[in-house]
Amino acid sequence: MCRIKYWERKGWNIDITEQDKEILRKGTVDYAAFSYYMSNADYNFCDQEDTTSNPYLKTSDWGWPIDPLGLRYSLNLIYVNKNNAGEGDLSRSKKKSFFWYKEVIASNGGNL
Repeated sequence: MCRIKYWERKGWNIDITEQDKEILRKGTVDYAAFSYYMSNADYNFCDQEDTTSNPYLKTSDWGWPIDPLGLRYSLNLIYVNKNNAGEGDLSRSKKKSFFWYKEVIASNGGNL
């Protein structure tokens, strides 16, 4: 939905018919992948132009942020018992999101 609002703000008219929408609703995928290359700081999720670089990350020769923890935080399905002060026993437990994602996979995307 954010993309559609973004396109509207830009004045872009995407010609999509009701038939197109129906095809998309009925469509299925036989392969889903998650690609992770870099991260940005974002202060307006719906507008890609509202991202800024993270001053705490090194960058590659191409200027892309190098964020080794980014993928871990993106998935973030396991809770590790340790706070910023280093307190905690490092025990791990599955978050609610773990079980939700497990069900999404088991249902082949049927239960979102």
